Amino acid sequence: MGKTEYPQLDAIKTAVDPYFRLFTTVRKWQVAEKKWMDGSFLELNSEKVEGEVEEYLREIFKIKKQFTNLV
Repeated sequence: MGKTEYPQLDAIKTAVDPYFRLFTTVRKWQVAEKKWMDGSFLELNSEKVEGEVEEYLREIFKIKKQFTNLV
């Protein structure tokens, strides 16, 4: 039996991807921010926090580019 093609599914995946990535990145940020703000100050690792923030920023810039290309 041959492979079934679903071209609409691919188009939907492409259209939804930026929203999914935005949602997951914002959710990760919210979880991390809560830990940073409400957790023990002495347990914070500044290098780890800085790395996480830079990672979120890189991801947001990539997502912004995706949204710009949609318009």
